[in-house]
Formats: sequence, structure tokens, C-alpha cells
Amino acid sequence: MDQCSEQSSALDKVLGKWVEVKRVGFDSVARAMDLSAESKAFFENSTSVLGFARNGDTWTLQIGSAEAPQIPSYTFRFGQPHYSSNMDGTPLKGMVLPEGDRLVARYESIGPKPYVMEVVVPEVHGDSMKCLITIEGETIESTYKRQ
Repeated sequence: MDQCSEQSSALDKVLGKWVEVKRVGFDSVARAMDLSAESKAFFENSTSVLGFARNGDTWTLQIGSAEAPQIPSYTFRFGQPHYSSNMDGTPLKGMVLPEGDRLVARYESIGPKPYVMEVVVPEVHGDSMKCLITIEGETIESTYKRQ
């Protein structure tokens, strides 16, 4: 088994669908992103959902709001650049890397307000997952439950 496949296997614990049950730090990140009042209100009152799938070394992430009519999905391979968008629609260029049993992603905005976003999935324990999103030194800590 090659290193990429071994890392993918170690991260299989994130596979599946997840719903956010707790969020701390949203206001400071919304300010760092310079979200409009309308966008801030929408996301403040919405529930984040995630879905991870893997086919060999290709991963698919479905991420969005449970209240949205459609949830976008993005496909990536570890260590290869890919494009996605942030919660407010800002285009992002990023790369996801495995670090042991953690997923670590770094994104740069390709929009009018440049920023760097780091996303870390540091812990998955059974049906509970923590996710940290840091922008401009401000961090959201979200807790998800497996659906």
C-alpha cells in the first residue's frame, strides 16, 4: 500500500454525512471575512452540513448550509491544488493534506478581499467531529455529529 493510500485509510473515519451541532467564534471570523450583514445573518442562523466520500485517492467534499436548496461539492486529491468557494461565494484556491489522522487544508481567496483560510479536522471520535476554520487569526470551532 503506498503512502497516499495509507493516509487515506487512516482518514476514512471522516467519511459520511455530518451536521453541525455547535459553533463558537463565528462573529470574529465573519468580521475578518468582511461578510455583509445579510450574509452574516443567514449563516449565523443556518446549520452547516458536510459530506465526505472517497474513491481511491480522489476525495469529494460536499459542504454547505442545511437550509440551502443545493449543497455544492468539490473533488480533490491530497497535495494537488483545487478550486472551491467559501460560504459567501468567494472563489478559493486550495490544497488539502493529510497530517496523520487529521485533514489540513489551506485556501487563498480569489476575490476582492484577499485572505488565507486554514481548515483543520483535528478530531473524530465515533460520531463526533471537530473542525477548526481560521481566517486572519480568527477561528471558528464547529462540532459535528454523524448523520
